[in-house]
Amino acid sequence: MMKSILVFCCLFAVFSLFAEANFMEFDKGQENCDYMNGPELEKGFMAYSSCIVRDGRFLFYKIPKVKTSDYNFTGLEKIPVKPGIIYTLKISAMGQEKVFMLIQGILFKDDKYIETISVLRNIYFLNVNGMTTIEKDFSVPPGVNSMILNIGFPVQVKGKKNRPGVNLVISELSVREEGPMKSPPREILEKNFMSPGNFKDCKLGEYSGIFKARGKNAKRWSDVDAQVVEFDGAKCLRIKRAPENYIYPFFTSQPFNFDPQNYYIKASVTARGEGDFRLGLWWERKKFNRDYQNRVRCELSDKWQTFTEIRPCLSPLVNKANVSINSKGDAIIYIKDIKLEFVK
Repeated sequence: MMKSILVFCCLFAVFSLFAEANFMEFDKGQENCDYMNGPELEKGFMAYSSCIVRDGRFLFYKIPKVKTSDYNFTGLEKIPVKPGIIYTLKISAMGQEKVFMLIQGILFKDDKYIETISVLRNIYFLNVNGMTTIEKDFSVPPGVNSMILNIGFPVQVKGKKNRPGVNLVISELSVREEGPMKSPPREILEKNFMSPGNFKDCKLGEYSGIFKARGKNAKRWSDVDAQVVEFDGAKCLRIKRAPENYIYPFFTSQPFNFDPQNYYIKASVTARGEGDFRLGLWWERKKFNRDYQNRVRCELSDKWQTFTEIRPCLSPLVNKANVSINSKGDAIIYIKDIKLEFVK
């Protein structure tokens, strides 16, 4: 009987941590300061150069007197997470100055680093009488089972350096489960919303079905040569551009006649060529700005490969999606097929 009770208590403790991780309850000493460089950069941590101080009631985020190139980051304890679950990050905090805060999720499968996602970006101000509380939904992609929250501040804002010392006082910081992502109904499951999805019926020559950017920055951002060509026995789209130019050309899906919030969406591109690109999946939102992310790095070769990106759509007001081909360098990209699907 005692053994059964002990097993139940252990299972309940694990479930409780899975259901909600309260970082105010973790206690690994008065100060948790890290100064890491080198190999850690490859794991998505950038450079650790800041401290979290715990006093039992608050977390004090300190920026020490050290030189860093970009952000001051501190990683918290690793917690278990599950794909297909919507999580809510909750933070109550007060800024010592006007400070910009970035919270990342460093994602792992077992102990292997997978990728880094942005969970929350916020600005805290000086002289607010009380804590500011924010809740932010997020989910993790397939193949992930643990996460480290990484809290960071820029070293400088608009050329002005952040002063060393306590920059943020946190009274609550937690991650909790909300419920499962939606499973798409049969009529939209794996339907290609990037129809037709290939170029076999296109005329040879310049291709107008890809967005190349407009306005004063168009040439700098997207000086793109997009041509439908005969290649490897079939029509495909060839994308190339001037060396050292940075491009964000993208394809736009058919309009959604339903609300895609809380579904997983998959972008797939079958391509070959020279160099590399980042495959991006963005949300188009009515009367609102786009949600940009370009995460999957795709190494091209002389063989056809299918590259995929799966992202949870948690944003409201989404009516279309964009699949971007983000390249910097001398990449020449041949694209045979492109798909945008709702998946389980």
